[in-house]
Amino acid sequence: MPSSDPTRQFNLIGPLLEVRQVTVEAQLHKTAGPVLDANVHQDSGWTIEDGYLVCTADCKVEISQNVDGESVFTGRVVYAAVYQLVEKKNPTEASLRNFMEVEVIGTLEPYIRESLQSLTLKSGLPPFVLPHYRSLGESEKLRARKRPAPRPSASKAKNPAPVRSRAQIKK
Repeated sequence: MPSSDPTRQFNLIGPLLEVRQVTVEAQLHKTAGPVLDANVHQDSGWTIEDGYLVCTADCKVEISQNVDGESVFTGRVVYAAVYQLVEKKNPTEASLRNFMEVEVIGTLEPYIRESLQSLTLKSGLPPFVLPHYRSLGESEKLRARKRPAPRPSASKAKNPAPVRSRAQIKK
């Protein structure tokens, strides 16, 4: 294999040292109705600092009323994964992009998914379920069928059904 192969340069990146929660933001704008739309925007990036590779994943969710399009909830979570570089030589941009797609998404997405589910549930909405292994950097509209948010007295009796994207509902 040629040395310019991005996957071959993974050996320049050492083990995962830690996962950090960088930002968590949530705002409930109004009480939700029965059918909601979810707009998800994911972004990623990396920096190399003193022999460490710091990869970040940023996920923003806006849940709006399907009928009038008015925003009901906005949330944002940012996580960082810190890896040690094995050699002093920095990986190429192509290998870092590939590493983000192959390794970092699988590492950070469960943390992001759990944070978004928790934020929506604590806001009185059905928990938003982020689909598995979305490519970071894509922006897309995910339409989701949701049940009405439970009333405070009813929330103790049973948990609301998780919100799923249309792709998950069809399966």
